[in-house]
Amino acid sequence: VAPEKSLAAPEPAKDTVSAPKKSPGTETISPYTEMMPAVREQLEKMQLSAALHTLSTYYEDPRFTPQQHDAWVKLLDQVAGSVIYSREHFLQAAYQVKPGEQLGDIANQFKVPAGLLAKINGIPTSAPLSPGTKLKVIHGPFNAVVNTTKKELTLWLGSNYAGRFTVDLGPEFSQIVGPFVVQ
Repeated sequence: VAPEKSLAAPEPAKDTVSAPKKSPGTETISPYTEMMPAVREQLEKMQLSAALHTLSTYYEDPRFTPQQHDAWVKLLDQVAGSVIYSREHFLQAAYQVKPGEQLGDIANQFKVPAGLLAKINGIPTSAPLSPGTKLKVIHGPFNAVVNTTKKELTLWLGSNYAGRFTVDLGPEFSQIVGPFVVQ
């Protein structure tokens, strides 16, 4: 996901959501209203990894209105694109290639696909690496959550959101309940 030029946080969609079955006059503050000022501050200070973590924490919070959720996820997609998939080193310092190392060796060390490292560093997967070359690396492994109702796969890098993808599900998925491994 390529980040947009500006990572400005959107204005609040709706500030509060009325709490069901509570005494009159009480309201529940949406995480959108509560956390968006912190996210805006993190973005202004270019603390993108902190913003990604904050946004990831509330990814599927049921207190969001549909408009708030859409705005939150749009921003989350942009920030994840910048933090995880750009060439910038937001999660950790650059990795310095050692003599004799190949991209596959480095990928195995960090538990991520070599193709990912090649893509985010703008190099071919089979390219020879010169000792001392600095690469962006990401600590894996990735994991995924499949929402069969939404037909969506959400990719996670540790506790950080890393993207979402529409998936087609065969009829066998109606029989599966709980965690499973896709090979």
